[in-house]
Amino acid sequence: MQSLLSYLFFLTVQFGPIGIMFGILGFRKVFQNADLPLRKIAVFFIVFALFGIFYRVTDQFTFFIPSYVFWAMSMGIGVHYIMGWMPGKRHFLLSSFLTLLLLITPFFYTSLPSLAKRYSLNDASIGIPEIGVGVRNGLAYYMNPNKRDDDGAYEFGSEVMSNLTPNSVVIAEWYTDTDEYFILRYFTKVNPVRSDVMIAGWPTHDPFSFDSQLALDVIESSFPGRPVYLASLSDRFYAASTLLQSYCVVPEKIIWYRPLSPKENLFNLSGVFHKGNSQVTRKLSFPMG
Repeated sequence: MQSLLSYLFFLTVQFGPIGIMFGILGFRKVFQNADLPLRKIAVFFIVFALFGIFYRVTDQFTFFIPSYVFWAMSMGIGVHYIMGWMPGKRHFLLSSFLTLLLLITPFFYTSLPSLAKRYSLNDASIGIPEIGVGVRNGLAYYMNPNKRDDDGAYEFGSEVMSNLTPNSVVIAEWYTDTDEYFILRYFTKVNPVRSDVMIAGWPTHDPFSFDSQLALDVIESSFPGRPVYLASLSDRFYAASTLLQSYCVVPEKIIWYRPLSPKENLFNLSGVFHKGNSQVTRKLSFPMG
C-alpha cells in the first residue's frame, strides 16, 4: 500500500491534477480505440507501473519513471481527444492554457518542498532514502528537477578523498549507502586519486541476506593499523548497536564545502570512534543541502 501511495504521489507531483486528467482521458480513448499501437501504450504503462510498485529498493521512486513516460504519451492522446470535440475557436484558449501551465511549472516545483513540509511530509514519509546524517533536504533535491550547476556529488567525493587519513578503509555497503559507495568507488576505480584507500561495499552480495558480521570483521581486521570510516550507523548492515557498545563516539568535523550558491553546505566526517586510547572508526556522513 505504501508503494502504491508513493507512486500516486510522485505521479501527481510530476504531472499535476491537469496532467492526471489528461492522462485518464487519454487511456479512456485508448481503450475505446482498436488501434494496436495505442493499446501497447496502455500495456507498457501497466507493466512498468506494476514493476515499479512491487520492486522494493531504497530508491524505488526511480523505477516509477518508465511508466510515467507512457503516462505522458497518454496525456498527449487526451489533449488530442479534447481538441477533437472542441470548437475550432477554442483551440487557441486550450493551447494558451497549456502554455501557461508549462511556464508556471518551474515555480511550482520550487515552492513544492515548502508546501510538502507544511503538510508534515518529509523524506521518510514519501520514501526518499536518508543520506548520511540527514542534513540534505531530500524534498528539495528530488522534487525540484532543476539540477543546473549541481556538482555536489563530485565535490563531495573529491573533498572526502583528499581528507581521508592515509590507508583508510571506508565501509559503505552499496545498497544502504548507495550514493556514498558509488561516488567514492569512482574516485578509487574510475578516477583513482587515492590508491591507499579501500572502499568496502560488497557489490556482489545480496543486500536482503547481507550479514552485518562482514562489516564487523573488516573493522576488527583493520584495527588498529588502518582508520575505518562508516557511511552511516546502519544497524541492519553495520551492527551499529554492537559497535556503540564497544566504541565511544566523539563528534568531529573535517570538511567544509562552499558551492556556487551563497548557501554553505557541510560535508561532515563526524563521530570518531575510540576503543581505549586508540582511534578505530569514524562515521562518514554525506549531507547535501
